[in-house]
Amino acid sequence: MKTVKEEVCSLGERLSINASLDDAMYELYVIDKIRKAQDQVRLGLTKDSVQLKEEIEKW
Repeated sequence: MKTVKEEVCSLGERLSINASLDDAMYELYVIDKIRKAQDQVRLGLTKDSVQLKEEIEKW
């Protein structure tokens, strides 16, 4: 997994010349959310479809 610094540098190379600061911030937000989700999967903190269906039925 890339460090935050590496991710920011990589993003700088991927963004178009016309990208706004908001565009860059959104990309970093998405990257952060994906990293956190990957950590949850790695730690076994996710629910399978059966658990989700049971939870939804309680609503």
